[in-house]
Amino acid sequence: MGAALFSAQQRSRDLITLYEVDQSIRAERNMRRLLARVTGNMAERVGAQSRAAYLTDADGLLRLEYAADDESSVRTGGKVPAFVQRVGKEGVPVMASAAEANGVLEGTRSALGLPMRGDDGLVGVIVLGASREGAFSGMRVPLLALLASQATLAVRNARAYLHSEEVATQEERSRIAREIHDGVAQSLAFCAIRLDLVERQIATQPEKAVQEVRAASALLREQIREVRRSIFALRPIDLERYGLLETVRRYVLDFGEQNSLRAGLNVEGEVSLAPGDEAVIFRILQESLNNV
Repeated sequence: MGAALFSAQQRSRDLITLYEVDQSIRAERNMRRLLARVTGNMAERVGAQSRAAYLTDADGLLRLEYAADDESSVRTGGKVPAFVQRVGKEGVPVMASAAEANGVLEGTRSALGLPMRGDDGLVGVIVLGASREGAFSGMRVPLLALLASQATLAVRNARAYLHSEEVATQEERSRIAREIHDGVAQSLAFCAIRLDLVERQIATQPEKAVQEVRAASALLREQIREVRRSIFALRPIDLERYGLLETVRRYVLDFGEQNSLRAGLNVEGEVSLAPGDEAVIFRILQESLNNV
């Protein structure tokens, strides 16, 4: 009876752990924060002092994307250890020998490698390290493997989001480039023609020359405003620094100034969103103002 109760309690704790991890990484779009949370949760679960996450690049090669130890020093890049390559190749959780562990994470005598695999192949490898030998013997490796599977899905979602952001940014830049070419560039060319005409009129038709200069000046001022609007649209958002509400408030005020409009922001109630959702909401607002 006691063994059955302990087993049930263990399963309940495992389910709670899976749920908590799922909630903490589900909407995360920042890859560094995502890997920090995933590996941090896993390290806390097994009492590991260090952890690392290797992800495959476009060529299918593993690259160190995140590594941290108990002193909170974080690093990326560097040579990929043979042990990590082996975990990725075998596709199953692997415990390293003491010699292998020391070569994976500095100051460790035990290491556990967990592959992250999706339907299309290897996504990455997570490595947990401990300072004492045999630290991971008897650990609930199946639970850790499930956590690695959760991380696989989260990484793929984050990559898809980052790719969509890159595509959206490129499309926006292309749109602004077309607007500059079709609008600002042609207007400046027309302004140059008018100024050439002024040069010929100064001696014989001074009054007309003055009118042309005034028209060219007005055109130039309008194009300066247009260039400023384009630069404003290209500016990166700063959600992480200011938060959603302050970023939106700043954007609305700047938008009004750039477009000579009276613009204000009214917010009712509390706003609490995941970072990825904040970015989506901001883009919707930005496009709505652009339509205005």
